[in-house]
This record gives sequence, C-alpha cells and structure tokens, in this order.
Amino acid sequence: MTAPPNAPTIQKKIALSYGRKGRCAGEWKRQGILQTFVRSAIPYRGGLTLEQEVLERLGIDELASVRLVRLAEIVSRSAARMLEKRFGVKQTELRILMRLSRSEQLAINELARQLDIDKGWISRSLRCLEERGLVERTAHPTDTRSALVRLTTAGRDLGRRMLPYSRAHNDRLFEGLNRAEAERMIDRLRVRAEMLLLDNEP
Repeated sequence: MTAPPNAPTIQKKIALSYGRKGRCAGEWKRQGILQTFVRSAIPYRGGLTLEQEVLERLGIDELASVRLVRLAEIVSRSAARMLEKRFGVKQTELRILMRLSRSEQLAINELARQLDIDKGWISRSLRCLEERGLVERTAHPTDTRSALVRLTTAGRDLGRRMLPYSRAHNDRLFEGLNRAEAERMIDRLRVRAEMLLLDNEP
C-alpha cells in the first residue's frame, strides 16, 4: 500500500502520540525500540495505530498475546460505542461506573491506579458523571489532598439498566460459535497466563 504524498511519517505520528497519551510510545522510546523508525523516516501506512505499526514492523503482531489484546480492545470499544449511543456514557466514564459498582467508595488516586488511566483524565470524566448526578465525592477521612468517590442511587440504577444491553452484546460475540467450548478456551488461556505471570515475578 503506497502512502499519499502528504502522508505523515512515523516521526510525526510519534509526535502526535506524545501530544495526546503517548504512554506506550514513551516506554518504547526508553527501550530503544522506536529509534530505528525515527531514523528511517518510513512513510506511515494509514489505518494503523502507532502501536500496531511498530508491532507489525517488529514482526510480532501475530503473537497470541498481541492478538488477544487487540481482540479485547475491539470488544471493549464496540461495547462502549453501543452504551454511549444508548445511555450517553463515554468509554472512560463507563469503566469508572463499572469499577465503582464493585466498591462502596474509592479514593480518586486509587481509582486512577486500578484503571490505569491518567488522574487528570479520571478527574475530567468524574466531573461529567457528577454533573449527571451519577457519582458523588466526599472528603477523605485521613488525606486532605484527596477525595473519595462513590456511585449515587442514579448511578447504580444506570448500571442496572445497562446490564441487559451488555449481556446482549456479549451474546452476539458468541453467535455462530460453540459458546461452551469458546468459554472453556478463554478460561484455560487465563489460567496459563496467570501461571506465566507467576513464573516471571521479580
């Protein structure tokens, strides 16, 4: 596939990634992975994210782990789009609501850590949820610099209303497949992944 004359180079795409949320790109730069592409000025082939293009050029884009991550991202994005369309909840807001539904309340710092999302982005998303009356903040009992956040009654009600749609979306994912067999395979892969994680603990 030939890029058009004005297609951005890898360097420009890296710069754009740094300007937004280039956490992955920054890590790759520290590891020395991106220097080859910066020096070579290979034209960007449209349609791929920075991470996808680098993985493809490194020849590891077909590893099972990479494919599973991509699959999870696709499923997550499609579910988020569906729920945003029906309930007006964006993806980060949805993740916050899901996490808070499993806790009485959480410190904002801890919420950001558990979701692995920048604290500033979490705060902006929380403001949107607060404006809709879905979450509320309370003072932290021991840390005056922090605050606790929890779902309101309206937030928990919204979660209950979204659940049937989430289940239907999950059902569609397995259409045409042997669901029991697919779920057994997912469980086996999870067990294997946890074993690998234990093997590589520091």
